[in-house]
Amino acid sequence: MHFLPCPVTFDGDKSCTATFTRHPPVLIGGTYYQTLLDAYAALLVDAIVMSQATSFTDGLTLDKNVHILLHGGYNADYSAQTGMTTLQGKLTVEKGSLVVERVVIR
Repeated sequence: MHFLPCPVTFDGDKSCTATFTRHPPVLIGGTYYQTLLDAYAALLVDAIVMSQATSFTDGLTLDKNVHILLHGGYNADYSAQTGMTTLQGKLTVEKGSLVVERVVIR
């Protein structure tokens, strides 16, 4: 987790608002995606795909001639792998290659 300083001087009644942003569950080279399908659709070249420790319900067919490293199980800010990513559905590799780490296929 990353914390930003937020100094407050207590010299009377105060109110404070905090806004938290959760990153979407898939990250490729600085770009976030909502699903693995969206991320794969955007791929044109070989890539490292990072996924949060979450569950995806769609199957995935890899039909592009790209090489993918799928690293799963990341925490909310992608600073550490703390769990597993689950793909619930069929995974088919028709072209290219796929290497997975911390991914469960059910």
